[in-house]
Amino acid sequence: MINETMLAKNNYTIEPASAKDSEMLLEALIEFDFECMPHLPRIEIEKLDFVLKNNEGVFMGGINAEYFWGILAIKFLCIDKPFRSLKLGAVLINHVEKLAKQRGCYMAHLDTFDFQAKDFYLRHGYEVFGVIEDCPPGHKRYFMQKKF
Repeated sequence: MINETMLAKNNYTIEPASAKDSEMLLEALIEFDFECMPHLPRIEIEKLDFVLKNNEGVFMGGINAEYFWGILAIKFLCIDKPFRSLKLGAVLINHVEKLAKQRGCYMAHLDTFDFQAKDFYLRHGYEVFGVIEDCPPGHKRYFMQKKF
């Protein structure tokens, strides 16, 4: 059992996390969440990560997302520069949203910067619910959501 005396003696280290350490961290958080909200099902995160390639196998873009508790969390969406005017971002976000809805998701959320894709997400039905100013300096970070 750890007590305050042990911590006062700096009887610990801080080091980079391994993949296994990161899994343990996530499991500890999931366990905490379940203790706080036992009425919800135990969280099971499912990845919804996809890449888009042309017929020659050339990478065109991709999306990293996950869902749990009926919530779709979009982490990254990017189209490689030569393909940006082809509306492929819409193809990817529509694909992931469709899969999320089929799995019972009722909403999605994400964050983006003013120099990234805020207007793209607005065109796809997302709404801004929060903004951090000067993040990074001279720019804004937008937090967005969409109800299905």
